[in-house]
Amino acid sequence: MSYQLLKSTNFIKSAKKFAKKDTNFLIELNDVLNKLMVDPFAQSLKTHKLKGQLKEFWACSINYDLRLIFQFVKAFDNKTNQEVDAVLLSTIGTHDEVY
Repeated sequence: MSYQLLKSTNFIKSAKKFAKKDTNFLIELNDVLNKLMVDPFAQSLKTHKLKGQLKEFWACSINYDLRLIFQFVKAFDNKTNQEVDAVLLSTIGTHDEVY
């Protein structure tokens, strides 16, 4: 099974912010996004369900400091005219920023 990735404006904004700070960030992020598309629960991602106000969200690790917050959603694929499983990328931040 493969997941389609959907990027929120908040995700794009936070990704740009971290890309300016760290030259390796985009390489790490690309690796994580490729794994998310194939298997969101790959052991290296350390994917886990969030609680409290974020109970609709999941988180995975980009690197030691950064987390990617996302949701599982359904999306419409215009190419196949079918509903598909998707991952809505919500935001990126340090542990303290996103939790």
